Amino acid sequence: PRFDSVAVPLTTEFQYYDGDAAASYTDVSPGGGLYNTRPMMSITGAFTSGLGSPRCRVADYTGTTGSVGDGGTFLTCDKPRFPDSMRSATGSYSIEVALNGQCFFSS
Repeated sequence: PRFDSVAVPLTTEFQYYDGDAAASYTDVSPGGGLYNTRPMMSITGAFTSGLGSPRCRVADYTGTTGSVGDGGTFLTCDKPRFPDSMRSATGSYSIEVALNGQCFFSS
């Protein structure tokens, strides 16, 4: 078989992701909920948009979707569903954000 060569355009542009500079948040709601549901969380603060598909992590569990809204003043993302082993867990949990969907940071 014969293969024709195809010109692939290369780009020299890239965007550096600095999570600490890309976002800061001041409020999260709701402040609690059931362990096995996946409600949307609303996080108020300052967020850079256009870095990819945002996601949130609560404790060690990562959500699947998120979006930056209205001029970067809030972020919505789904709270991940916790496994049944977390049914009796109570207390506070860390919340981390990845505006590019990969590099998580807490603020």
